[in-house]
Amino acid sequence: MFTYLFIICGALAASLQARAEDLNVAVAANFLGTLQKLAPMYQQASGNHLVPSAGSSGQLYPRIKQGAPFDVFPSADNDQPARLEVEGFGVPGSRFTYAIGTVVLWSPRPG
Repeated sequence: MFTYLFIICGALAASLQARAEDLNVAVAANFLGTLQKLAPMYQQASGNHLVPSAGSSGQLYPRIKQGAPFDVFPSADNDQPARLEVEGFGVPGSRFTYAIGTVVLWSPRPG
């Protein structure tokens, strides 16, 4: 999953101007820690800064509709990004599945 997000951010960086810029990412709070770990790699590869803004997809959706300046909206919720695209708040055809996960239960103790 990290590789896919890094590729997404890299592709977006290539579309930005040559000078260093901020990439504003609306990110689900449960993915914020991962994004913060990816941010230095993104900056090193692109020269741009990754600026996360965390919240639930339900909280980020109205912020985007109200004009919040986000460049990327990775979301585990397919519905919010789809609605934004249909309503004209995203680049048509740019939405895609960047990862597929499975819920697991883990414990350091067997059994």
